[in-house]
Amino acid sequence: MSLKNIAAVDYSDKSSWLAFPEKHEHGADTVYLYPTCYYPEQEEAPIISSIDDPQVRLRSRKYLELQASVFAESTDVYVPHYRQCSVFSLAGKSQEEILKIYQGVPCLDVFAALDYYFTHVNGGRPFILAGHSQGSVMALFALGYYFAKHPEYYRRMAAAYCIGFGISRDVLQAYPHLKMAQGRDDTGVIISYNTEAADNGTGGRPSMLLPPGTAAINPLNWRTDETYAPLSLNKGSLHIDENGRGVLGAPLADAKLNAARGTLVCSPENPEKYYSRHSESFGPKSFHSFDYAFYYANLQENVGERLRAFSIR
Repeated sequence: MSLKNIAAVDYSDKSSWLAFPEKHEHGADTVYLYPTCYYPEQEEAPIISSIDDPQVRLRSRKYLELQASVFAESTDVYVPHYRQCSVFSLAGKSQEEILKIYQGVPCLDVFAALDYYFTHVNGGRPFILAGHSQGSVMALFALGYYFAKHPEYYRRMAAAYCIGFGISRDVLQAYPHLKMAQGRDDTGVIISYNTEAADNGTGGRPSMLLPPGTAAINPLNWRTDETYAPLSLNKGSLHIDENGRGVLGAPLADAKLNAARGTLVCSPENPEKYYSRHSESFGPKSFHSFDYAFYYANLQENVGERLRAFSIR
């Protein structure tokens, strides 16, 4: 898709932001990119949403509570609206084809939002980049392309939480300024994992979330090997009710990396409650929608740990 005649969204217009704090309450910021919220009903619907699609705007609001709130205890959270790929338009396409679509209009908007944020908002403050699923794909493009052109901004990044989409070792080799987290408080690094049941990959079942050579970290013990993290290390999960509201409560999941597959294996009680509905894309026993919720309190704590480490580095 040619972008020559396509204008980016105007991010000086505050209606282009789902969340835009009017004043600083913390010493750092988060720019959070929400997951896929574009589910058109018509088969002939455009592959890319409009910026003011009412259903995308409605669905995206729930992620302020379910995911972006992880960062709100330690940072001011900015959330740009961006034109998204339809989840249905990606079915049957190769990962290369999918990434090419993402590199079009969605990247145009995300990079424009970052331009506005760094020019008019950041003021030299430390920041976190975060996302989930399609939002993590967009964060990864920002890490690889945008920050390669703006190292002065990248130096301010305490961490990037690119959860719900795998980051391959090929990407890390192609962009040597990127580094995966190796522990609980290293900074300038990427935190990434994808949750699933142990047998989700049985028979080599593919997942569009997992490019070959995916790297990951365990959010309970902050290790990159297969050391098991029992439920006792989980400090609290977000329980999502029938209305889609989240309440922090008892831990729901343990965690153990499958290093060969690059996934985070867990075994919640009654796992059927948590399987993703997108079984054809993610596998029949993926916990994709609960990547944040299962480890909510540990992630929340970790944001503070990395920011404190960043401030004294």
